[in-house]
Order: sequence, then C-alpha cells, then structure tokens
Amino acid sequence: MALVPFLLQDELLRPLLCGCNRPVLRQKRGKLATRCCVLDSQYDSNGFKVNLDVQQFRPDELNVKVVDDVIVVEGKHEERKDDHGYIARQFQRLYKLRDDIDLDGVSSALSSDGILTITAPVKQPVPLPGLNERIIPVIHT
Repeated sequence: MALVPFLLQDELLRPLLCGCNRPVLRQKRGKLATRCCVLDSQYDSNGFKVNLDVQQFRPDELNVKVVDDVIVVEGKHEERKDDHGYIARQFQRLYKLRDDIDLDGVSSALSSDGILTITAPVKQPVPLPGLNERIIPVIHT
C-alpha cells in the first residue's frame, strides 16, 4: 500500500514558494494550485497574448513552439546546486488557439527580468484572387 502525503494544520497556513518564488496556496494531500507562474493570458481584438514568469530559467532552457493549433511552452534545467541543496525544475504549458489566430505570426520575447511574452495575431482577411480592385477618388466640384 502506497503512503499518501498529508499536511499538518500549520502547514496549510504557511505559503509555499513555487519555482518562480511566487506564493502558492497548499491544498490537502500536498496538491498545489495550478496557476503558478502565469501572470496573465488573454484574447482581444489583436489576438492572443500570455505573460509567464520564467526568471528561474536561462533563455537556452526555454522552448516555444506551435504544434498544429497549440502553443507549447517548455522550460527545463537539470539538477543544480542552490542555497538549500540541489534542485531541478521543469514545466510545460499548452495553449490551444482559436481558429481566427494566425499560427505563422506567433512570436515570443523574453525580458531582462524574466518575463516571457508570447503573442499571436488575428488572421488578416485574404483578398479573393482574380479581383482587381481600384479606388476611384471622389472629386468635389
């Protein structure tokens, strides 16, 4: 029979720090809240945007890719020594994009303070082929 971890009452009241040093509320049986490290994500008239706090990862430890209609964000670093011993971190986030998002326009930028911003614009309407459009100026007489 496997042992199930549990938390004492005083442990439920102490904040836990996740890999990005943000407080995470503990839940019974050792589960953590799932919104850790996501600062915000939104759809608006310009498209999709998400901001992630990835300050615990170097740029070469991050990977952003588009697989079909899903943005996949991964971060991983091998075991390294810190003030408390050794630690290894890894995360993966998936964002399914709506049909109106331009998959070829997905871009990412990492700020100097460790905020990864991923944007994807709305598709621009494509003109129908074979139509020659010409604007006729209106002249006031």
